[in-house]
Amino acid sequence: MHRRIRFAAPAVAALGLIAGALAATGPAEASSTPTALSAAQVQALSRHATQSIIVVFKDQVLSLPANTTFGSERRTAVREIQSQVVGQLRQLHAPDLHSYTLLNAVSATVSPAEEARLAASPGVAEVVPNATAHLEFTTPTPA
Repeated sequence: MHRRIRFAAPAVAALGLIAGALAATGPAEASSTPTALSAAQVQALSRHATQSIIVVFKDQVLSLPANTTFGSERRTAVREIQSQVVGQLRQLHAPDLHSYTLLNAVSATVSPAEEARLAASPGVAEVVPNATAHLEFTTPTPA
């Protein structure tokens, strides 16, 4: 007889696999995207903000592991890498804006136009939907 175990895991946890794959790419160059958006850009990019996304950065700060020894330095380095994207998302008043440091990523709700703009940013590895993954495992029941 087998017993099924079911649970839901946020997509951010699954992105740990992406971070490992990015290790081979090395640090990214600093983003050349200007920090300030014009009023017209803000108006256009904030329209129809319905996409919940996660922005994964190329530079995963592998030289500063996420542990108690390097925690503070890692947070500072990650915030610096994320600063332009986070600043622009704040200009857009993007709902549900969160910053992550274990995996160098941010999440927010944005418009399709902003999602495309973020995906084209030089420091961004990828933009993925923020969703819940439902996992199911079958394990043998002890006799």
